[in-house]
Amino acid sequence: MRLLPASIALGALAASVAALVAATPAAAQGSAGCAATVGTQSTAAGTVSVGKDESVTVSGTAEPGAINRVFLEFFGKKWQIDDQIVGSSGIWSKTIDIPKYAKWGVGLYRLRWKTLPSVKEGSCTADIQVEGDFLGTRSAWAAMVMFAFGGGGILLTLHQAISFNKGGKWEVKAQAKVKRERDEQTGKVRLKASYSFSQTFVSALQGLVASGASLATLVGTATSPPTVTLGLSVTVPLTLASLGAGRLKLLAVKRAAERKLGLRPTVIGPLRV
Repeated sequence: MRLLPASIALGALAASVAALVAATPAAAQGSAGCAATVGTQSTAAGTVSVGKDESVTVSGTAEPGAINRVFLEFFGKKWQIDDQIVGSSGIWSKTIDIPKYAKWGVGLYRLRWKTLPSVKEGSCTADIQVEGDFLGTRSAWAAMVMFAFGGGGILLTLHQAISFNKGGKWEVKAQAKVKRERDEQTGKVRLKASYSFSQTFVSALQGLVASGASLATLVGTATSPPTVTLGLSVTVPLTLASLGAGRLKLLAVKRAAERKLGLRPTVIGPLRV
């Protein structure tokens, strides 16, 4: 049963996908040379904090007559919250209804604004820490569903591996699940490649979903947006653990099939029969 190459490949793929997703929000620093005011706090001083039930006014300066656009970003989702022509005073402002956006989750949001036309390339950014209870937000509900599928699947796979390996009443269930064939040369049981691959794929998917739930929880409670390092540190261990659980299950199913066909002795306590 040659599952190790497939396991390594799927693990690397899962880690790469998570790294790309995690790399979407940039580093937790505002743009150099850009400054705005959020409520009474200046973004030039670093990350500003607001409550999830507050409404705050964001303001800044720009050339009169220019077009100023303001965006708010959270975990890859982007909202345009303002598009206005700067007045003769050279000051633009916009009131943000935080509860309208915080329903997606508390944590670190990115404020992005740009004035057109502008001699500066790119746009200005600043980080806003939305404080509040993570539970009850959409991100929290999504994370719980993902934990149920991913984490629950990993635990169930481990439970089945242990149960199949013990034999007894679980051997019948193992026989119902196994897709086996005999090796014509050795006469021994081997799992069909399609069955082995499908079970390995499911294990990788469970690990990836569980790591996604963990990453969503970290984003909603962290003081900085996700990075490649954070994504890899969460995804790689969970995905490899899930792949390991799937490997154990496949080995246990194979052993149960061999015991059923009398190719291996049955283990009962310390005795072999």
